[in-house]
This record gives sequence, C-alpha cells and structure tokens, in this order.
Amino acid sequence: MPVSLYFTVEELPAVDILAHDTIIITFEQPVVIDSAFFDVTNYDIGIVEGVGLIQVKEILSPIADAATLEGGRPLTTTYVILHTEPPTAGTHYRLTATGLTGTTGGTVAGSSEFIGRRTKTQSLIQSMPAHYDTRPPSVIRNILTAIGISDEIIGGSRSDRIL
Repeated sequence: MPVSLYFTVEELPAVDILAHDTIIITFEQPVVIDSAFFDVTNYDIGIVEGVGLIQVKEILSPIADAATLEGGRPLTTTYVILHTEPPTAGTHYRLTATGLTGTTGGTVAGSSEFIGRRTKTQSLIQSMPAHYDTRPPSVIRNILTAIGISDEIIGGSRSDRIL
C-alpha cells in the first residue's frame, strides 16, 4: 500500500488547547473520517519537559462514526478535537498522530509540540453553576469555547475578565 505523508513526521500544522480537557489538531490536507480517525490509540501525548501525563479519552466529532458521501466518496475533515485529561500548565508536550488515512488512501502521520496552559474557556466553564452541562460535547460548552477562542483571536488579553 502506498504511503503519502501530508506533513513531515516532525510537524503537525497546528495543535492548540481549546479548554482544560480539549485539544484541536488542524491538518494541512484532509484526512478520512474512518475507524482509524476515531481510534484513540492513534493519538499519543508524551511529555517533552515537565510533569503531568495526559491521555486521549475520546475523539469529539459531530459525526458518530465513519461515513461516506453520495457516490461512495469518504467523508473528510481538516481537524480533529481530542477530549483528554487536563494538561499541566507549563508542561511541554508532544502530540503524535499516526495511522490516519489521507484522501489518496495513504497513511497520514505527524507530530507537534505544545505547552499546557490555562484558557479563557476554562475560566468560563469553572464559573458556570454546577447544574449546567459543561462536558465537552454539550452545547453550552461549545458556545463558551467559541467565545473564548474568538476573544483570543481578536487580541483579547489572557488576563481579561469576562463577566
């Protein structure tokens, strides 16, 4: 089977922490949403420097399992959101993705490094009353994540208070 790498084994285009227990990987080229995409063992998070091991608990996706489009073409995406254990702030991690399928049928693999940090989304979630559903797949959680990320993109300071 031919192997095609969309990015080098040393670099995933973007890895970022959305909240204290969710990480997003953005790929340069689309990957197929198949059983390998949903296999948590295809995503490994190791420590480069610091303390605080974390593991991937599940893959968050609006699609429950592998799917195909009309005409038999596979459904693809350019990102994956991982539900993880919370990373330790300041710890240097390396996230490695292996065994994913590219649109040409080849294997996609890569890794990238990131630093564990506290996000505005995490602060928002912690300030919510306990009776609200703030699990990663909940609507409230996704709205708070969108607000926090948008604030960071437009230049909001990490020390801003959100009332």
